[in-house]
Amino acid sequence: MPPICTYVKTPEALKVLVEKLERLGYQISPSETIVAKRASKMQQAQRWFASLSAPKGKKKKGFFEEPDALPESLTIRETWSWAPLRKSKETGEAIIAAIGMISDCGYYYQDGRKEFYEFHLERMRIFVANFTNISIAEWNAMIKTAPLSGPGMVKAIIAFCQNVSVSEAEVVDDPNVANLILGFSKVMKGKSRTPAEIEAMNKAAGNREIRADFLSTFNK
Repeated sequence: MPPICTYVKTPEALKVLVEKLERLGYQISPSETIVAKRASKMQQAQRWFASLSAPKGKKKKGFFEEPDALPESLTIRETWSWAPLRKSKETGEAIIAAIGMISDCGYYYQDGRKEFYEFHLERMRIFVANFTNISIAEWNAMIKTAPLSGPGMVKAIIAFCQNVSVSEAEVVDDPNVANLILGFSKVMKGKSRTPAEIEAMNKAAGNREIRADFLSTFNK
């Protein structure tokens, strides 16, 4: 499970949070920042890593611990150098990444199953309300009609942030070996595939590296 990410609005809020975490037994250290030429201000902003070394509460060990359990680690991100974000493709991707989800449509199941749940929607709403200049009323209206599948939600968010239709949204949709494995499994079991699954399977089969990776699974 990836570390929990916490965003802080001001240096004063960061100081208060760090002091509270240290009292709980966390060790706080700065993470390396991204300095690539094309990195956004959000990517370049300072991040901090908090690790629970001397727990003064119950340590969280999995997905199903008690509500008062402490997470073993978390990431703290400064926001005052980049917030609020304006509508753009990059902002849409940032909203999705902020809740630990992936903005590559090819990463998800292609059969329309639900992959965004209520807690994902609530966390995105909080991020949008606090760290963007997007109208929360417009955001709420969009989310009400957005598909809850992985690819459907990603396309809806990116389209909204680009002010274009879903069909015009510029999304990442890279093929991967899972598209081949899942599609092939359905074929072998005589199960029907959705048009999206067929398209993803064909794209993956057309990639030499993915095809080799897929074939190697039968030689192990």
